[in-house]
Amino acid sequence: MNSQSSSTQWQLILAWTELGQRRTETISETQASKSPGLVRLGRDPQQCDFVFAEEADSQSISRLHVEIFFKSDWQRFYLRNLKPKNPAIVDGGRLIEGEIALNAGNIIYLGQKKIEVVEIAKVRGDRPPETVLLSQNPPPSGQPEELHQPVLFSPPESSHLKCPNCGKILPADMRNSACTTCGHFLVDAVSIVTNDPIE
Repeated sequence: MNSQSSSTQWQLILAWTELGQRRTETISETQASKSPGLVRLGRDPQQCDFVFAEEADSQSISRLHVEIFFKSDWQRFYLRNLKPKNPAIVDGGRLIEGEIALNAGNIIYLGQKKIEVVEIAKVRGDRPPETVLLSQNPPPSGQPEELHQPVLFSPPESSHLKCPNCGKILPADMRNSACTTCGHFLVDAVSIVTNDPIE
């Protein structure tokens, strides 16, 4: 990866079960790969960046099955099927030709192998996505000023989203949707934890 620590870039995390263990792989928008700009998945180590181990459910995967790439104009990751006779299945739909935008939570089948899109996030350098904890309780008098600053930590399951355009607090499951107030697409929204009720 060719990124400075101060820059931000999109990352996509895939996960699947392989040889009885959970395997995760991260793809960044500037991912180094065998085919520049494309990350290919399949069984052929000569052509593919992510090669599936030889086991029962991987025999149905083509040697060169799919590729994932990032469209900077749309700021999205896309999946393209490379085997029309053995199409990838995304959320129950067969992708015979063309490409489809990926979202966190997508379930992809390559043959019998189930792959989950665990997360798509914009990150700073090699750091994980940031979540900001907003304290609702005022600090005791006499405490140092730095206690007023947000605390960064890994995203909890109960977090919410803050629209970067209008500031509205929204449910966390709306990350791949538009803000109900201003219409801004929330994929770049900051995750927050707050005790305030969602309006």
